[in-house]
Amino acid sequence: MGHRSTIGRVYESIDRIVNLRYFLPICLGVAFVLRVAWILCVHNHQVSDFTLYAHWGKEIASGRGFTIAGHPTAYYPIGYPAYLGLLFHIFGPSEFAAKAANVLLYLGIIALAFALAKELFHSRFVAGITAALLAINPNHIAYTSVLLSETLFTVLALAGALLLIRWKGIAWAVLAAGIVFGAANIVRPLGTIVMFTVFAVVMWNARRLISGKRVTVLLLLLVLGHGLAVLPYGIRNYMAMHRFSVVSLNTGMNLLFGNNPYANGTYPNDHAVYAKVMALVPQTRDEFAYNSALTRYAVGYVARHPLRTIKLWPRKLVYLYAFEVDAIHRNVDGLTNGKKLRLLMPVTQGYYMLLMVGCLGTVYLCLRRRGGGIPVLGFWLLIVWALIHMIVLGSSRYHYPMVPWITMYAAAMLRYIGGGSFLDSRVYDYSAARRLHGSGQA
Repeated sequence: MGHRSTIGRVYESIDRIVNLRYFLPICLGVAFVLRVAWILCVHNHQVSDFTLYAHWGKEIASGRGFTIAGHPTAYYPIGYPAYLGLLFHIFGPSEFAAKAANVLLYLGIIALAFALAKELFHSRFVAGITAALLAINPNHIAYTSVLLSETLFTVLALAGALLLIRWKGIAWAVLAAGIVFGAANIVRPLGTIVMFTVFAVVMWNARRLISGKRVTVLLLLLVLGHGLAVLPYGIRNYMAMHRFSVVSLNTGMNLLFGNNPYANGTYPNDHAVYAKVMALVPQTRDEFAYNSALTRYAVGYVARHPLRTIKLWPRKLVYLYAFEVDAIHRNVDGLTNGKKLRLLMPVTQGYYMLLMVGCLGTVYLCLRRRGGGIPVLGFWLLIVWALIHMIVLGSSRYHYPMVPWITMYAAAMLRYIGGGSFLDSRVYDYSAARRLHGSGQA
């Protein structure tokens, strides 16, 4: 009894702090200082795909366009290079400018995650703890100096989700969400799947309040907004390459990496294995034809070897969700003498594991029907994200957009431990809301 009362007192003290009006600005300030300090202290250069993003950003800024060896390309998504091109056009071809922009993008992630957590859990405690945990997330601090597309994608995906959740059923918000998710899709070609997942869950939860006819109209508006965002990219591809496509053409390669005789669940980092995989399908200069050939091979391999494909699924999930040291690796690889940064790996991994324990604890209680009306949108996103990467391949970098959702559920677990429920009944009463909607007063 005394132990429980101690937990209660600690929770009440934290709750008072979190409910202060200026708590979110404090979190944003802490996040800003930590990330600016990181990019001022860690002078890394870009490696791997991030080198290509920086190169294409400079090419676009100089007016040479999105090309490979002088030829127009649609192999990689154009969204992030175009974003870097805009930055470099305004501030000059400086990687520091892009890193500084990463700081601002992450402040957007924190603010959007705070708003989403408050909207979903109806608890300023959960929202505030989510913001605080994201502000000090060590792996995401380290990612500030890496030019990766996931940061921009996460901002857009969270913004689209907030539009659908906060203003559900309102036409302009759904149209705007379609546009935002469309922009996300040309940054990483998963924005469409996230969009439909969020829309489906939101509409299902509101099925007693929104008619089927209204849902159909909203779905059409969502698709219209999405089309408006991706259409310019399709037109660009048609004009430059004489083929219409609104998605990048590296999907086939990713499918091949995850489904071939040498597949291990993630990218083939061994050069000999990589060469064997690349030799499976003859390469051509026609990106559209090559993407189709890669896709056919991967699909055919899955059809011929279903059991081996299924056996790889657990490994793909491990590569996707189990590790949180990739940002440190990327910084170390981009430094002449960065081995000391490896000392941070236990910190980043330990922090992430605590978040995952909290998130999985919330899942467990929800399955045991002790969730107290906990919102399931984040669960569905985590599941859909896992299914996508079970089909393709896993990599720790790829769970970046899911970290805000994992953090929300970890924060909800802290609220459950301290307050005995996930939702704050002082702020929101579901039964009262249903009565209001039913009587037409809401």
